[in-house]
Amino acid sequence: MGPWSGESNAVIDKTYTQPCASVRNAYRFGGELVMQPGCSLPNVCVACGRPAWGNLEKKEFPGIEYDLSSLFAILYLIFGTNYIFQFPFCPNCEPDRFQLKPTRLDRHLAVFVGAAMRFLEALPAMPDEVASERNLTWFHRKFRWLVW
Repeated sequence: MGPWSGESNAVIDKTYTQPCASVRNAYRFGGELVMQPGCSLPNVCVACGRPAWGNLEKKEFPGIEYDLSSLFAILYLIFGTNYIFQFPFCPNCEPDRFQLKPTRLDRHLAVFVGAAMRFLEALPAMPDEVASERNLTWFHRKFRWLVW
């Protein structure tokens, strides 16, 4: 089943990261990895902080709140989005050492916890305009089209 088979998938795939020689739209905030769509990550392993030597591991996450009821899970299957990331890993770390856990995933911002501190130190600090987006409440994020 795919785009050319005549059938359609309800879930949309959105790629969040892009390969690039420099770090772009990815920040650290304490122990959090904060990313905007179209970001690029440093060539440092997210699991241990050593050089990744260009090795990337593709990870896919559903863009839903993980503590919602099954009704919302059904709605996700109809209207949901999968977010795809390519995280750098060194040759010594196996992808099963992947410890990043999403705390927020939407079309404006992705926030993860569990990255190696040396990886986070390779990122710039989060600027104020990204901090204001990160600090929005669930209500403001879901209903921004009504308020703003």
